[in-house]
Amino acid sequence: MRFATRLASIAALTLANFSTTFATLPIQAGKYGIVSQRTATFLQAADNSTALFAFSTDIPPPHPTIFTLIPGIEGGFTLKLESLGGEYVTRHANEETSVGYVVGPGWAALDWGISPAGDGTYVIKVIDRDVVWTADPPGGPISKIILAPATGQKAQTFRFVKYPFESQ
Repeated sequence: MRFATRLASIAALTLANFSTTFATLPIQAGKYGIVSQRTATFLQAADNSTALFAFSTDIPPPHPTIFTLIPGIEGGFTLKLESLGGEYVTRHANEETSVGYVVGPGWAALDWGISPAGDGTYVIKVIDRDVVWTADPPGGPISKIILAPATGQKAQTFRFVKYPFESQ
């Protein structure tokens, strides 16, 4: 009886800690379209045959890439790409490149830190480095997303639009 009571207490504490962890995430897990605040356009995922993993363009819903945010380690998220069959994730190949890749099964996902930047926008960064997603180049309607040092500029902030999108 005493063992069962202790086991129930441990399970309750574990569940409480688990719930608290996810309750304090900066954004809820789920499916989203991501909008670049610099271009005011949705991100599109490239396939894994290019050196781009995402770019912004003015294709309206329902066509943008759907990113599924899955809670990961250290409060970060894995970003899974639903439009590519849900088997692909975003990551950066190594610390020397500023351009990301879409990778398929067999590659390890990279968890991204997502932090509020004010006015309903977020910064997406590599958890253990001071580099963030950045819309590049700074002008024009289309930008590729690269990693760059955090500067607080508008090109480094993004809005998450919950999927399914509302009719426009």
